[in-house]
Amino acid sequence: MIPFKLKTGFESQPLWQSLLMVLIFNTLIAVLIKSLIPGSSFYNQLLISQSIGLSIFLTLIVSASFFKNKTWRILIPLILGVPIGLLVIVTIQAILSDRNFDQVLKLLKENYTDLLSLLFSGLFFGAIVLVFFANRERLFREKTKLQTEKINNLDHQKTIAETNLRLLQAQIEPHFLFNTLSNVISLIEKDPSKSKNLLESLTDFLRASLKRSADTDKILRNEIVLISHYLDIMKIRIGKRLESNIYFQDDVIDCIFPPLLLQPLVENAIIHGIEPLSEGGTIDISISKNNHRLVITVSDTGKGLTTENTKGFGLTNIRDRIRSLYGESGRLLIEENQPCGVMATIEIPYEST
Repeated sequence: MIPFKLKTGFESQPLWQSLLMVLIFNTLIAVLIKSLIPGSSFYNQLLISQSIGLSIFLTLIVSASFFKNKTWRILIPLILGVPIGLLVIVTIQAILSDRNFDQVLKLLKENYTDLLSLLFSGLFFGAIVLVFFANRERLFREKTKLQTEKINNLDHQKTIAETNLRLLQAQIEPHFLFNTLSNVISLIEKDPSKSKNLLESLTDFLRASLKRSADTDKILRNEIVLISHYLDIMKIRIGKRLESNIYFQDDVIDCIFPPLLLQPLVENAIIHGIEPLSEGGTIDISISKNNHRLVITVSDTGKGLTTENTKGFGLTNIRDRIRSLYGESGRLLIEENQPCGVMATIEIPYEST
């Protein structure tokens, strides 16, 4: 036998809270009617409002278990709840006045204005109760739907960001790895010592890269270590045409920082800024904290602003990831460096570990 499960139709709060609200609501209606009709009995108004209001409320709960159609869920409580409420009123009055049920009903028939007043009051109270709860449940469902859509949207953005990250990593590492290995091979006979240094630097870089992949906290210090090894490799490949400096405070770099935001900026500065110039140039990386914001600047004295170092795939990916991770709280700014070159600045909220 399949057990019957009562569906109350109230999702916004527990049943007992809804019942308490109905009792309070009915009492307020009685107070309102008493203030509008000073000569009426507050006791009678309270009896009417509570009897009809509770009857409609209970009928609403029962109808929610049997009817899926929202129209019937509202009509049934009005059709059945008001007569049940009137029946309760007549029964209570019969008990309190020491009359039997037929006598009270006969009095109501003789004084049909009282009966019409009760029916009008019942419909009035019922409509107020139903409109109140229907609107509250509708607002709750809309709010829940909106929150669900926001969560799904955030999950979708997170998936896109992770996919872009994997694409960027797949683009950077093989390209860089093959070029470096090619340099190692070409230097084996020409300059074995330099070839050995390059291979050692590459080993350190790959070790740091693996550590970053396993780093669940995503610490900025690990990114700096990786960038240092990367610059060591590029200095061997490019030679004296490349100089670099990294400025930071120890307490600043021990913070949370997403991977592969900094490395593409350094790559851009070298590939599109320093490498095309015969005289080369200098890359300065500055890391600071300003008003609870982490500010990282990569500046070079290279070729200057070009399409490649302002609208490339790597920079587009960085902007998209910053937007998905921090919204309007993060940004990437690309501008001219003085007296020459490009200055790229990342600003995101500072998050300590």
